[in-house]
Amino acid sequence: MVDDSKAEEIADKVYNLYNGYTSGKEQQIAYNTLMEISPSMLYRVQHHYNSHYEKFGDFVWRSEDELGPSFRGLAVEY
Repeated sequence: MVDDSKAEEIADKVYNLYNGYTSGKEQQIAYNTLMEISPSMLYRVQHHYNSHYEKFGDFVWRSEDELGPSFRGLAVEY
């Protein structure tokens, strides 16, 4: 079972890291956070991110832009 409030919290955290300048350390934190969650949680994070921040850029596109193309393959699978 996915904790929806936790997914929303992660989506907010990722958005805050992507909003404006992010250091390599912050990007690594975002990447590690996204890599450590389950596929079902990643799906909910993507849903919350896209529903709250759609004008900022699609979650997959934005993650690839900030974290590199290796993340895209992971996110597109879900």
